[in-house]
Amino acid sequence: MTARSCVIIPAFNEEGSIGTVVHSLKPILDTVIVVNDNSSDETGSIARAAGAMVINHATNKGYDHAINSGFMSASEQGFEHILTFDADGQHNPSDLKIMLKKLRDNQADIVIGIRKKKARWSEHILGLYANHRFGIKDPLSGLKGYHIKLFHKYGAFSKYNMIGSELSFFAASQGSPLIQMPIEIIKRQHTKPRFTGVLSGNEKILSALFKAVKLYGFKK
Repeated sequence: MTARSCVIIPAFNEEGSIGTVVHSLKPILDTVIVVNDNSSDETGSIARAAGAMVINHATNKGYDHAINSGFMSASEQGFEHILTFDADGQHNPSDLKIMLKKLRDNQADIVIGIRKKKARWSEHILGLYANHRFGIKDPLSGLKGYHIKLFHKYGAFSKYNMIGSELSFFAASQGSPLIQMPIEIIKRQHTKPRFTGVLSGNEKILSALFKAVKLYGFKK
């Protein structure tokens, strides 16, 4: 029997791309969960019309809380494999399909996509730390896949708002089987407000770095 799997898409003001993204994933995974993080546009209604299950936040809670809401819903519904995918159309569904197969074949408990280029200078700094401490090359990649047992073991997707890196750090620290694979990044077509701007994004990434060092130190 094939394990039940779903994909979580955190979304904030992505009405220009969310419908296309959901449609592209439905042939791969029947259950697409979009967490609408209090968007001011039609992100939620467009996602629902495209066939997604939509979770609406009454207030804007941010990226980590959005994915956390998705994981809680997926756990309640009994999904075994959870993947995360960006709402802006920059991820390639073919990469998600490969990632899903690795999870279903029990090759790993977590699969992390590796981008060729990172968007911010602070990502390089966090990446250097993550690679040294955990062997993780791209901790902020939005395309990842997890076995639900990691979520249950840690008790959350995120406790400290570390921009989607937290559960992967925990998994690596526990010695969970981990695979990394190169992924394609497609040029973003829409310029609506994102979860983090350039300046605030760098600040949040450096904050995530300090939190990770505090939790796990520098030594492997």
